Amino acid sequence: MKFNLQIACMGIAMLMLCSVFNASARPSMEVDLILPCHGCSDSQKRQVAANAAYTWGQKIYIADRSRSGSYTVQEYHVAMAGPAMASGSSVTLRRTHSASSPLSSELKTTDIKTTIAMDKVTGSFQYQEADFKSAFDAVRMSDSVFGDWLADYHAQNFADEFSVIDSEFAKFAAKGFGLSLGVISVGLSDKEMTVVYTFADGTKVEADVDLSMMYADSKVRMRFKNLKFKDKKGMSIPKTKFGLERYFGRIGTDIDRLEERGEPESISDHLREVFSPNYSEYDGGDGNGGGAGGLGKLACVISEAHKVKVVTCYWY
Repeated sequence: MKFNLQIACMGIAMLMLCSVFNASARPSMEVDLILPCHGCSDSQKRQVAANAAYTWGQKIYIADRSRSGSYTVQEYHVAMAGPAMASGSSVTLRRTHSASSPLSSELKTTDIKTTIAMDKVTGSFQYQEADFKSAFDAVRMSDSVFGDWLADYHAQNFADEFSVIDSEFAKFAAKGFGLSLGVISVGLSDKEMTVVYTFADGTKVEADVDLSMMYADSKVRMRFKNLKFKDKKGMSIPKTKFGLERYFGRIGTDIDRLEERGEPESISDHLREVFSPNYSEYDGGDGNGGGAGGLGKLACVISEAHKVKVVTCYWY
């Protein structure tokens, strides 16, 4: 998740607002929004506030974080609201909260605490459970399902850190503020946040971190996207026949030493699943549809003859 420090386009600011609040759970009229516009001019900050206005009398705070980590906040009151969260609204600047003001100081404290917590929950880790012993096991699931599975596992392992993050956002919610993730530095990082898990056989899964926060419960949710599965030597693990055929060509003689690439049984299971369905119908064996027929299970093995790799399947 990444936001640039300089926001030149007001359309981006509106998109940031929409990404924070679920459309089915828009903040109530009592909620005062705290939105980011880091490094913006006064006119840009006013436009961000006007774009976010949706009810008369609403307060909208535009936070500007300096590179040193200090905040200044402009407080706008909505004088005239256009259509919900759309242009056409009029806002008035009532005051500017300096870097030493209570609100700016509280934002800085939240920024520091959440940044420390996020530093602990991103990076490289060892996968400890027995349900997946290799990336060759994990790659057999859809990326979205395994990503959610891994994110849940990750959140359980770092429950204390997520509790700190949630409590910081809940603190603002208790005061009637809707705090955007983009206000704090974890939402405006110049680099993508990533998580890497290494399995017992040395294979890995890498994922980009996607953060979201719902005002309804003020809890920050972490999801994993853009999953990349790597074998023990760092090569991407293909999911298709086309990809695996080229993978065989790349790994060379390692095809006879699967332990060089990961857990052999996990690799074999992945290859069998890709190259043939686990189960196929058969007609009984006479070639004309005669006999009992039924549903049988196939096993496939990889062999090489005359520098040609062949996948052979058989019933069992």
